[in-house]
Amino acid sequence: MGARVTPPESETDAPEPLELTEREAANLRAAGRWDEAKQTTTDTICGYCGVGCTVTLHVQDERIVKATSPFENAVTQGNLCVKGRFGFEFVQIGRGR
Repeated sequence: MGARVTPPESETDAPEPLELTEREAANLRAAGRWDEAKQTTTDTICGYCGVGCTVTLHVQDERIVKATSPFENAVTQGNLCVKGRFGFEFVQIGRGR
């Protein structure tokens, strides 16, 4: 049998849900350094396949911390496949943390 999970007593006791985001964003949140006010965004086109989805890269402290897609995009409607959503981590391989 699995362990019994006790629900939090209030919403403030519940841990912040970690969406399926990038490791970098999770690390910044865990360290208390996630700051959307310090982030810049750049729109680009994903190059993993021929669809050509628009990807918005969120950058904080000179590192890509999140990839999203605009809701108004007719192709993605705000969604990205796994390659588009997590592929940016490839860009940062070998960069110091």
